[in-house]
Amino acid sequence: MTDARLHMSVLSRSAYVRSDEGRFLSAIREAFPHLEASPRPEASSRPETPAERGAPPRSDTASLPAFGNSDTPRTLAYRYTVDRKSDLFVDSLGTPIAHSQDFNLYHWKKSFVVSAGVRSFAQCFWEDARVEVTVHPDDREDDWVVAHRLFFLPLLEWMRREGYYPLHASGFEVAGKTILVSGPSGSGKSTSSLAALAAGAPFLTDDTLFVSRDREGKLVLNPFPEPIKIGRESARWFPRWREDFVERHGKFSLPDSRLPGGGRMANCSPGLLLFPSFSREKVTRFEPMARPEAMVRLLPQSAIPSTSDVLQSHMDLLGDFVEASDPYFFRFAEDVPDLMTHLDRLVRSKERSN
Repeated sequence: MTDARLHMSVLSRSAYVRSDEGRFLSAIREAFPHLEASPRPEASSRPETPAERGAPPRSDTASLPAFGNSDTPRTLAYRYTVDRKSDLFVDSLGTPIAHSQDFNLYHWKKSFVVSAGVRSFAQCFWEDARVEVTVHPDDREDDWVVAHRLFFLPLLEWMRREGYYPLHASGFEVAGKTILVSGPSGSGKSTSSLAALAAGAPFLTDDTLFVSRDREGKLVLNPFPEPIKIGRESARWFPRWREDFVERHGKFSLPDSRLPGGGRMANCSPGLLLFPSFSREKVTRFEPMARPEAMVRLLPQSAIPSTSDVLQSHMDLLGDFVEASDPYFFRFAEDVPDLMTHLDRLVRSKERSN
């Protein structure tokens, strides 16, 4: 057994998670490659805060970011356990309040429970800002269950309850305009990001961002920094990075240290919203999309099941986001290296029409 702490850069702040099982640490590292191991808090050279001096030892913590309309970051504490009776507990939960193909959500007493895998679950006590994760022995080798369902889903749910709602999209800037590309895995989000970076464009995010409101009520896009991950077929369009790609779980990722372009973008406003698909045409093209259809396409990718009030707030914010954006169908063709030329032409034509 090892006792270590992970440091994750989440927007402008840091998140910390400590586990008693090296396997759990490895699973989270694999799922979120931007995590970096660091010494346990007691052994860290980081100076203690006044609140920490004389305080009893704490469980694992994740310090979440303070965005534009929040002055104080709130802390979500994680604790991994291996000795809880997960079989009996999961059976006692009853009917889920929401469910997906590979996880269920429950209310149980004063907790919120994410159940996934064979019998693994994360029990979330929002009033205490605490998450207890139990991994069933049959799920011990499943990176997806440990990292995405039992660690990342509670993090996303906590963010929503703090007013920051996830949006499944990549993002970058073209001619001063924010470009978001949203769609299911394999639709071309990361390919678009790499094409933008290759052209020197400022970069927002590869897969996930958070939509919130500032103090004036304006919509703000908050980036979640992850390495760019693309499939083998898309990688062929970017031979310049052939030696830099790192293969993980059938995908190629490009570390932050190798990213060119105009750097990471700060929090920004909505702009163009593109929904891509690959075509066999010679030239990439864009077609205007009705906003109701854009909303229908966006919801399944971003509105993760939750309680009715949280989900309704998420849908309302996404509705306002779509209204503030210009949605388009985006037909990927074989001219991916020329993508930025096409986008620049689209942005400038809209400016002239306005």
